[in-house]
Amino acid sequence: MRQDVDPLMPDPTQAGVAPFGNGLTSIIDNVLRQCEGDTVSVGALASASGRAGLLPLILLPALIAVSPISIIPLVPTFCGILIALASLQLAVGRRSLWLPGWLSRRALPAARVADGMRRVRPAAGWVDRRTRRRLALLTIPPLSWSVALACAACGLAMPFLELVPMSATLLGATVMLMALGLLVRDGLMILLAPLPMAPAMLIISKILVLT
Repeated sequence: MRQDVDPLMPDPTQAGVAPFGNGLTSIIDNVLRQCEGDTVSVGALASASGRAGLLPLILLPALIAVSPISIIPLVPTFCGILIALASLQLAVGRRSLWLPGWLSRRALPAARVADGMRRVRPAAGWVDRRTRRRLALLTIPPLSWSVALACAACGLAMPFLELVPMSATLLGATVMLMALGLLVRDGLMILLAPLPMAPAMLIISKILVLT
């Protein structure tokens, strides 16, 4: 009989599962390998994590949101939708990502994606070097389900921040810290996540008041 497995981790019975725990730079390098043509689709970017589970598919749009690519109109909105879809599917125990066709086919300029990823790679490497397994209780069920739902909430809020240039970066950073914490079992990253969330919530509240 097959034992229950952690939905946060890749399925060890699946062939070709990429090694887990390589962090942000590994995801960035996979994305750069997808950016060889004129454009790169959201579906192709999603495939950059191979079959390594849903967490890299939450980290990827979060990384895009904190990069200079987020100044392209609608990019924060698509990042937020992808984060929300992946996070909700993670919370209910799915291992592979379902994307609607219209989102999967959405194309971005490959050169700008590659440039944005190269710009954030040094900072990503700095973060990777400071992550390790600690406070792991925060990264396992049932607490990990709450973290996944918090990532989904941030993703759903990101389209509203499109009205304020670069402000979606704050929620992207929040999601990045939470998803990275789950990925490498570092509860401290999850505890640090509310730091960029606070000013983002202030911006959202002001937008709601003005509307």
